[in-house]
Amino acid sequence: MLKIRTLDKPELNCPKDKRGNFELNEYIFGVDVARSNSQSNNKTAIVVLKIIRNKTGTIRQIQAVNIVEPPNGLSFKEQSLIVKRLFYAYGGHSDILKSRVKAIVVDGNVIGKGLIDRLLEDLTDPDTNEELGCFDTINTDQKPDVTPAIEVVYDLTAQGINGEIIRTFIDYVETEKLKLLKINDEIKGKSVNSNVNLEEDKARIHTQYLIDEISNLKLESTQKSITVKQVLKKIDKDRYSALAYALYYIFLFLEKEEVEEVYDEDDSLVYF
Repeated sequence: MLKIRTLDKPELNCPKDKRGNFELNEYIFGVDVARSNSQSNNKTAIVVLKIIRNKTGTIRQIQAVNIVEPPNGLSFKEQSLIVKRLFYAYGGHSDILKSRVKAIVVDGNVIGKGLIDRLLEDLTDPDTNEELGCFDTINTDQKPDVTPAIEVVYDLTAQGINGEIIRTFIDYVETEKLKLLKINDEIKGKSVNSNVNLEEDKARIHTQYLIDEISNLKLESTQKSITVKQVLKKIDKDRYSALAYALYYIFLFLEKEEVEEVYDEDDSLVYF
């Protein structure tokens, strides 16, 4: 993982140009939803990925610019508030063509459905009175509270495709297309619950936790399937899962294959 830890600085929001407009960036959120509200290691994790393309539109880098972990024990409504705030912070827009956030990939297995339900509700920010709006899913028939709504939520049901998700993750790591934040020695010893006031430090700490989670995973394969198991159960895999879901979405829908033009020998243009 050392080779892919090349990012110097987290990105806590979408930067703006001199005119105050969001830069033309492209973000994907991955969300793994906590399975309980108890005080445990099993927590909700939100990974923010920034896509870097070349001039032909081919993805060259996928940068994990931020990792956010909502406080444990929050209701689904409170978690949806955090997700929607992040959506707008990263240049989200009601017109998905103008939105810098292209998809919010949510673990839709059982518990995750609770968060999706709340994301599809109209919501007012209780702190600012800002209308955060109502989201819609890209890939299901579930109806939002209000229409039209922002079609940005991808309901990912991992059951049956875990092997594909794992292979995609491994490929992005091995090709070094995935990029993570650098971790300095000062950050390594800190806990996210310590006196860390800077959000940038929190992003780096969560990146270290992500690396710890990945290091704790053991690959198990049979002729029919491939899975990952935790070596130590006390180390969860929430951040890894959120990252893997987002990468899988990018692989399915956003990768552009470079196609070489093939000419028939009889094509007169070949000899023009």
